[in-house]
Amino acid sequence: MIYSDTLSTELGVIRIEANESAITRIGFVEISDFQEQTSACDLTELAKTQLSEYFSNARKVFDLPLFFGNSSDFNVEVWKEVLSIPKGQTISYLDLALKLGNKKKTRAVARANALNPFLIIIPCHRVIGKNNDLTGYAAGLHRKKWLLDFEANVIQTTLIFEHE
Repeated sequence: MIYSDTLSTELGVIRIEANESAITRIGFVEISDFQEQTSACDLTELAKTQLSEYFSNARKVFDLPLFFGNSSDFNVEVWKEVLSIPKGQTISYLDLALKLGNKKKTRAVARANALNPFLIIIPCHRVIGKNNDLTGYAAGLHRKKWLLDFEANVIQTTLIFEHE
């Protein structure tokens, strides 16, 4: 059984899919493709709660069971490394490839990010071009920019608040 639910955000509608034991996909749904057919479950509700907390700045780390399905070992390795990028920070595709041990895999790292089935949860929006260029994001560069600006502003606001 596949369960699904949606969450409306400032960036658009996010569709969350799950099976009996894990989240299987999280991504934005374009309005033209959107169909309001949902069959929620505890896992989709948990994901909605955590995403809502993220957007209200109450969550920095997600705690959800993820099912990677047929994903390659390399892609999963890339996504696990992406999970280590702190909120409000970025890394280049090249630097990510170097962290994985091979700068020649920069394009493969970019491809793995493009195939990320868990947008926002696995924060591939934090991976940027080597000159701080915003390149590639499956949900659109406008969303990538918004997410990076949102996270940067949240971090700055938190730091300012802590120093008062």
